Amino acid sequence: MMKSLKKSFTLLLCALPFFAFGQDYTFAFGADSLVFANAGDFIIADGKVKNLLSETRNYTWTLDSVDAPDDWSFYICDKNVCYTPATTQEHFFLDASEEGIFKLNVVTGTAAMATAYMTIFMQEDSTQIIHQEVQINTLLSDIDPLLEAGVSMAQNAPNPTSGATVVAVDLKGRIGEIRVADLTGRSVQIVPLSGTTKEIEIANELPAGVYFYTLWMEGRPIISRKMQVQ
Repeated sequence: MMKSLKKSFTLLLCALPFFAFGQDYTFAFGADSLVFANAGDFIIADGKVKNLLSETRNYTWTLDSVDAPDDWSFYICDKNVCYTPATTQEHFFLDASEEGIFKLNVVTGTAAMATAYMTIFMQEDSTQIIHQEVQINTLLSDIDPLLEAGVSMAQNAPNPTSGATVVAVDLKGRIGEIRVADLTGRSVQIVPLSGTTKEIEIANELPAGVYFYTLWMEGRPIISRKMQVQ
């Protein structure tokens, strides 16, 4: 049986790729929009909200519903505070130009593909709504064979970066490439790869902004991560 945590109101929920804009704020969940794990793992997916205005604004973050087996537990966390699974909504404020980091913590149980549906909205203008979907896959048969073989790509460091940044990649002797794209999906850099563990430099001379870099192998995307250039 699948469980579904429902709010007393209904919202239109839609999946968004990684980074979403309200008129006066942004919300990003990075590569954690899709998480692969083993049954029984503890998972943390980080999100970031930024107030784009020159004044303080109030926001609400809601865990609208989850589709998961009954033995899974979902917790929303505000910075370093995690609430009980019964807490599905949190109110917070951000000062002018401030960023806030929030987490969705999950204790997985039975192997399954689970989904958490969330909403961020500005309390002063509830028409400014951002919907976010996070999928967690603990069905090992659905994990890409290259990931099962140990292919990996780490988060870049430093991040944020003001210039070139380094990414550690392990291709397990295969070939591939890193493709860097901006928020519109336009490719801005391609770095060919071959061999085993390497530290690859990317993002040199890119304009300030948010980018996604993706490891491509055998004609398909394998791992995608987010970085910020200042």
